[in-house]
Amino acid sequence: PNSDLTCQDWRSRDLFWDQCRYALQFFEQNEIPFWNMTSGDELTDANDDYCFYQNGEIYVIYLKNGGETKINLEDNKEAFSVRWFNPRKGGKLLMGSISQINGPDKQSVGAPPSEANDDWVVLIKKQS
Repeated sequence: PNSDLTCQDWRSRDLFWDQCRYALQFFEQNEIPFWNMTSGDELTDANDDYCFYQNGEIYVIYLKNGGETKINLEDNKEAFSVRWFNPRKGGKLLMGSISQINGPDKQSVGAPPSEANDDWVVLIKKQS
């Protein structure tokens, strides 16, 4: 009922502050080099997701409606780990139905660990 300019009780925005903290922790704790990354929404099969990547190194996919998707690893033949992050609760990375994918071309990232219809972040990193 209040805009940000007229709000007197910021507790109504509490959920947003938590979600911002979870996002910052995700990038910091997982050493995501966002300054070297670019948008790559065309790399995934889902129409309503977002992909942020550094080719052949790391891919971050935000599935705002949950579910599964495929990622086009293009000509990268390396092995990549697949982990899931819950942006609603924060915390550690979780295992989904697939723990590793190998390029090249399109690969399924599998299903999230739980609550498949809620939003999830998929972290795909080249294994060293």
